[in-house]
Amino acid sequence: MVKLLLAAPGIDVNAPATDGRTPLSFSAWDGHDAIVKLLLAVPGIDVNAADTSGWAAITWAAFNGKEAVIKALCAVPEIIVDVAEVKRHLEDPPEGWQRKYSRRRPRKSIDEQDKCVRLLEQFVESKGGEA
Repeated sequence: MVKLLLAAPGIDVNAPATDGRTPLSFSAWDGHDAIVKLLLAVPGIDVNAADTSGWAAITWAAFNGKEAVIKALCAVPEIIVDVAEVKRHLEDPPEGWQRKYSRRRPRKSIDEQDKCVRLLEQFVESKGGEA
């Protein structure tokens, strides 16, 4: 279905929802790495687009512990990764987000989040401290 939509003339792959989230952000949040990869292949995709809370796709992926999505996003040359900012966002989720997604959630979820942060730290380190 996503392939059909992306093939439609005039499709705006960066079109935001009312909260500023893009199709890439939604796919990253849900952990749909196959869809993320399809979106990343579209010319003009904005991998760094932030929503009204300042969260980009990479932050949503880290928030939900989606390692495969983190890896796919980090493979894009245009990606900007600010690990300190991601950590700040993880500690203070946007107002109104379900509490089950907060840092008070089960240990497994926090561990998944922490793995994603470590992946981001390794990515930035591999780029000489700037990404």
